[in-house]
Amino acid sequence: MDAQNTINDIVTRGKTPIVVGGTGLYIDSLLKGIRFVDEVDNREVRKQLKSDLENLGINTLFERLRKIDPQAAAKIHINDQKRVMRALEVYYLHNKTKSQVDSESLISESKYVATYIGIYFSDRDKLYDRINGRVDKMLENGLLEEAKSVYLSHLSETSVQAIGHKEFFAFFEGKSSLDECIEHLKTQTRHYAKRQLTWFRKNPKINWIAADRCDPVIQALEILKNEGYHIERG
Repeated sequence: MDAQNTINDIVTRGKTPIVVGGTGLYIDSLLKGIRFVDEVDNREVRKQLKSDLENLGINTLFERLRKIDPQAAAKIHINDQKRVMRALEVYYLHNKTKSQVDSESLISESKYVATYIGIYFSDRDKLYDRINGRVDKMLENGLLEEAKSVYLSHLSETSVQAIGHKEFFAFFEGKSSLDECIEHLKTQTRHYAKRQLTWFRKNPKINWIAADRCDPVIQALEILKNEGYHIERG
């Protein structure tokens, strides 16, 4: 809703909004009109499911899901514990199957006409070097102190699992050195970037720009010009 209000405000001022982000699900939800179910406190449900997983095993939980929501179970591999648990969690929290929640989340056709531009590196090593450098810069700007604050807080389990925080918990607990945690964070961030690319490459509407082969700004402006946008240089 905040994003929609901001877009409307920009448009009423005669400007073209630019949506920038790396989280494909959130961008899709905005542009395609997808509504997420209201989040509720899931700590007790998640705690019980974890206990069931440890005591009963994934086979029992998957069979439970198959009886509750056979449509969702058909799309999930039995060894994908995270998705099995999430599907059960949705059912216990909302008294609706995940399949039902997913079908209800599609509100309407998109109200936006968007031009998609994706930036990547044809040389994966260059991308990884930039990721490593970004982590170093974030540490210089206080990331460790921020992670310590999150570690000591009482935020939800989802919040504390954000990349950039949980990787330092082992250091705060004296289980790993700071250097080990930093390297782990860089590795996890590189893996996340790879998953992002996999997600976005499913979208045939994206105009891809190799940032290591051209000036991405000039190339992006050329794409927008070809799409009919009026570009003012200054």
